[in-house]
Amino acid sequence: MLKAFSKQQHRLAAVATVGITALIWCGSMVTVARAAGADSAERLPKVVAKVNGEPVRRHDVLAVLEESDSVEGSPVADRVAAAVDRAVEQALIAQQAAKDGVTEDPGYVRQRDQAGAMIRRMEADIRSMMVRQYEKTIPQLVEARQLAADVTDEEIDAYIDANADSFGRFTGDRRRQIATERMRTARGREAYREWLSARLRKERISVNGKRIRSRSVAAAVDWYAGLMEPPQERLERRALLDEVTEMIVAQAAKKHGVDADSIASDPEAVERYLAAAEIGVAGETVVLGDTGYMPDLTGPDRSDQALIWVIRDSALAGEVRAAGMENDSVIAAEIVQLQQVKAAAGNSDTDAFFARIGLGREDLTVTAAERDDWYRAIGRGRSANNDLQTWLQRSKTAWMRTGYTKAQGAGAGFDAARDTTVTAAELDDWYLTIGRTQMGGRGAENDFQAWLQRTKIGWTRAGYVKALRASAKIEMLIE
Repeated sequence: MLKAFSKQQHRLAAVATVGITALIWCGSMVTVARAAGADSAERLPKVVAKVNGEPVRRHDVLAVLEESDSVEGSPVADRVAAAVDRAVEQALIAQQAAKDGVTEDPGYVRQRDQAGAMIRRMEADIRSMMVRQYEKTIPQLVEARQLAADVTDEEIDAYIDANADSFGRFTGDRRRQIATERMRTARGREAYREWLSARLRKERISVNGKRIRSRSVAAAVDWYAGLMEPPQERLERRALLDEVTEMIVAQAAKKHGVDADSIASDPEAVERYLAAAEIGVAGETVVLGDTGYMPDLTGPDRSDQALIWVIRDSALAGEVRAAGMENDSVIAAEIVQLQQVKAAAGNSDTDAFFARIGLGREDLTVTAAERDDWYRAIGRGRSANNDLQTWLQRSKTAWMRTGYTKAQGAGAGFDAARDTTVTAAELDDWYLTIGRTQMGGRGAENDFQAWLQRTKIGWTRAGYVKALRASAKIEMLIE
């Protein structure tokens, strides 16, 4: 039981580390040489690096790419190389957080789990949205909808005669309208049932590698296709979910050499094993705990519906990707919102970790003296082109040294010349911010203060990560 639970916990922890280097990225990247196969994220090997013996996987790099703002026009290989490097830094920080006990803090765990659950549910909703949009393009279903809409007067009369007691007080044209809508819905539902049943019969559907009986899936699909019935006419069903749960419990009992009843009688253990279970369909494998549907699979109102969603979405995943459904304007907007939520969750985790070690936002406020020094440097920079860059260099060096020292000597000596050079991109960002400040009045002055604050936080934390890098054993598995 503990092994299954720790595996799921590891997946949840991945949510906590995604975005954790967002505020310490500037100035901390080291170059990753591009090799054949490293110019596209999909062509990367399954394990791209090892950090202190722990693997950094391709999907870690893909997660970074998904949540990063791409510089327009920048080569794909450069973005992939940067994402690989950032994934390495995420692994470093995750290891340090675990070492410092941050990941065991109850508040941190609760926040991480809540954010993870919300993100997984959003991802599940987007997957289902893409499937529903794709289903609208399937010729068989398009034709079925067209046929369902063609209801004759004779068919309407026959339906009303056969169901006269089901219309309540409605009469005349309203009764005929209700009858028409019901008939169209029933025909569409039956066409969908036939299509989905036929589609899933083609696939081998398994849980943890063991096949689920086709007739059990078909029976659940028959029930699922009737969910458009009014609630009072619908009965909840969980026969497929119960069967799959029994299979998972039996597998766990065999693996650990215990009696299946001892696991089945422990609701928490059942939930853990269910969350760790892998559903395989059409070459796709999905972990139930990663689908966002666990409340629907384990709660008091659990039913087969969520399990059918998982199976259907997995069966169609390849076709949905090939059809480019993520480019649909509505779905694209949902994906952007998801990325924002992930970024916010990552930033929150970042602050929790760095606050724990004394590099939180409150620890790194910009003092009045620092602000005034910057204003003086800006003023002098009007007549001396190098003055601003000099002050930038001094500040970056000082702030990164603070972060490096905070790592308590976890690495070689701090090399200011090597580690803290102000890049041309950083200098351009400062010129742009200064220009906006000078043009924008009092409000822009506050924006400048906020920019200065973010820079201090970023450079200080970058120094901390530099120290982690210096003491870590990092093995790059791409050239």
